Amino acid sequence: MGAFSRLAAHLIYSLLRRGYPAMTEILAVCVALATLAGGGAVVAKLIKFLKKMGDAVDDWQGEPARPGVPARPGVMTRLATIEEQLHPNHGSTLRDAINRTEQAVRRVEDGFAAHLKAHREGVDAFSDTTR
Repeated sequence: MGAFSRLAAHLIYSLLRRGYPAMTEILAVCVALATLAGGGAVVAKLIKFLKKMGDAVDDWQGEPARPGVPARPGVMTRLATIEEQLHPNHGSTLRDAINRTEQAVRRVEDGFAAHLKAHREGVDAFSDTTR
């Protein structure tokens, strides 16, 4: 129990014992203060939440450049940039690099298979001459 609540409870208790006629008004003021304090906490949490939501919207839409701060593209602009990398353009995209790597690996595999075939034929020819 907070200090304010203990003070209010003590005040109400002492006034009830003495039988003051303004007790209803004092009790109403205490309830109003407690409600305002609780409402203030709710409003503070709501403001914090709304600020976070505003930041999320700014991140989604992007922000223009301002003095000393570069522009930040929005999510859709960034996704379009990523999507451009998924299609070949004869040289500079990620898809082109993957295709080149795949072709190089295929050449190495083919060369290795040819080497193994030649080696096996050479071993077979060698074993035929030694018999």
